[in-house]
Amino acid sequence: MLTGSERKALIGHYNKKLSSSETVLMCDVVDEKEGEGTGVCEDKYRVMSREGMRGMVDTSLKPDIGQKEEIRRILARPSDYLSNSEKDLLWRFRFSLVDDKKAMCKFILSVDWRQATEVIQATELLSQWRKRAPIDITDALKLLSGSEGFRRTIVREYAVETLAGCSDAELELFLLQLVSAIKYEIFEDEDSSGEDEDEKGGAVEVPRVQVRVY
Repeated sequence: MLTGSERKALIGHYNKKLSSSETVLMCDVVDEKEGEGTGVCEDKYRVMSREGMRGMVDTSLKPDIGQKEEIRRILARPSDYLSNSEKDLLWRFRFSLVDDKKAMCKFILSVDWRQATEVIQATELLSQWRKRAPIDITDALKLLSGSEGFRRTIVREYAVETLAGCSDAELELFLLQLVSAIKYEIFEDEDSSGEDEDEKGGAVEVPRVQVRVY
């Protein structure tokens, strides 16, 4: 059974990382140079295909039968890879997905984090997901993984809030995965500059839990 201090260390470690005073846009909009090397044609395709949909805010828009089947197939696939057309499909019908907790991870991967407009809308949708279809602890741990698609402040904050609501018994069932996610966070701390005193304190507490597991 996790002690109160150990549970606090596990959850608190992430909360420290997410308590920055920076705005969502400053934290989560990806620099345009991040996509450098992906190919000029692909980048142009992304801009042209999404530009028309980006400003379209029709909350009542629903997919037809064929589109529903395609979305179902995308969500059921274990791989996190999404083609440009699949990302566009999920983004187009984003408002119809918020009642499906299993759709949230794939939706996050469909967001173009280089575009402030999409970041704002994604933030609002995640807030709706939190109320209407909260994700499971397994998906929360997935959002804390080292996957490039989930390395966004608002995404990891959502995952931390989910874990904070879990009982000690629930956390124990996934302790190995949680420690693995924390190890990744500690790696970032060690390479970062300007780490404050509280962050150093958190980095000391968490490895004690790792020792108990390994």
